[in-house]
Amino acid sequence: MLRSFILSIAATTALAATPPDGALYLAEVGAEASHEVKDGHLIMRIPVEATNVSDVVFRQDTKDASLFWLELHMDEWRDPGDRVYHFEPSSEEFGSFSVGGSKIHRDGCSWQMKFTSKENALKAFQAVTKAYQLDEAHALNETDKGDWLPVPDGYVWPLPAENAPDFNRSRKKLDELSEDYQNAIKAHWPDEELPEQVEIAEADLNEDRVPELFLAIPAYSGTGGTYFEILTSAEGVAYKSVGHVGGWGVQFLKQKNGWFQIESMSRAGSGDITRCLETFGSEAYETTRNESHNYHTGKVTVRDFNAE
Repeated sequence: MLRSFILSIAATTALAATPPDGALYLAEVGAEASHEVKDGHLIMRIPVEATNVSDVVFRQDTKDASLFWLELHMDEWRDPGDRVYHFEPSSEEFGSFSVGGSKIHRDGCSWQMKFTSKENALKAFQAVTKAYQLDEAHALNETDKGDWLPVPDGYVWPLPAENAPDFNRSRKKLDELSEDYQNAIKAHWPDEELPEQVEIAEADLNEDRVPELFLAIPAYSGTGGTYFEILTSAEGVAYKSVGHVGGWGVQFLKQKNGWFQIESMSRAGSGDITRCLETFGSEAYETTRNESHNYHTGKVTVRDFNAE
């Protein structure tokens, strides 16, 4: 985590000179700040240098759908340590950056900021895009899942089902769930020790009026998104697994073999989104389509299940 102060030009800070174009500024190495009190404000003046942001990514958190991230990628390592930095697109919601490696630049870095407001995150994304004059290949809005790249084989995805249920995730205390749900979770939980809370979703996938249970398994989840085991039960029959789905953006598509098909997305890396289709076979869901959309190269790779 960056241990730095954030300067707000609109409030109490003046830069030493007109800064170059950009959105993120970092105090020069060894620079000393001068201070003065004017009109009841403490004003700091310090020389700054602009950072060379090559790519910006706006994405949804892969585990908590209510959170959003802004990533600024640079082709060289820029960790300010205790140096002051200033981020131009400050808003009502403004936190601090964390710094880490970049999946775009081998020797570079990425600065990441978390938002609880999608609107504020989007405004910051647009401001950075404009400040650095980034084109679509270098300014990736991964929350806009409708903007898929053209696929090489001309495949047409099934349409969303008009009567499809919503996929609403929620956290519940295990001991407050029904006995059937508790038994199902105990039977399919990978660890010996059961959690106090679980994340679940319910959706009737085959329209038998008994909803299927989506159970989030943290042990199988990762940076690509949350792993959900899909559990089903007929009247009076214990729950059994009929497949799984991972990632986020889950929606239910036109039925096939009496069950809704399931579309989901997962994140393979910055600018690399996998689009998956799960279709019910004879006894369970099977992955019938897997597309990797690389927005940096503009190419789509389709997984060939016949060759496996």
